[in-house]
Amino acid sequence: MAYSDFQPAANADRPARGAREKTIAGSGVHSMGRIIILLFGLVFIGFLALVGYAYSGLMQPEVRSVTQPVTLDAD
Repeated sequence: MAYSDFQPAANADRPARGAREKTIAGSGVHSMGRIIILLFGLVFIGFLALVGYAYSGLMQPEVRSVTQPVTLDAD
């Protein structure tokens, strides 16, 4: 079969399988997945920031001695 004898498939005007289809807004089919990945990324960065802040020593409580007299009724 020679190269000049090549005929395109009957459904050549359709997009290939797995091609991204656009919605009316043009955002694409996989935009929800991208939003979820972005959300998990932001949560992960926030967690790292919280851990870094905790290890920095800025979250240490004030240490002070508290004494209070207690009277017991042992009768």
